[in-house]
Amino acid sequence: MNGNWGLGVIAALMVAVILLIWTPTRQLLTATVSTFLTPAFLGCLRASWLWLFWLLKKILISHRTLIKNLVTPRCIIFPTIETDRDKKKRQRR
Repeated sequence: MNGNWGLGVIAALMVAVILLIWTPTRQLLTATVSTFLTPAFLGCLRASWLWLFWLLKKILISHRTLIKNLVTPRCIIFPTIETDRDKKKRQRR
């Protein structure tokens, strides 16, 4: 990318202003924006919000599971470990 990108931006803005001054192109641009671009933007916005909500929900569920597993005793999570210990203690007696 070269250093003359500012010239391209200025040219694009000038073309946009000229198109908006001329009434037929202004009506065409208004119809295009209101018919296609606005619903598309709202659809993308809705999808983004739904994905963000889903991600936040997954993060909270993962944290809840992690905290639950950190505070739960190991013998409740893995009950076979405790029964094996009990069996060994009974065999020693």
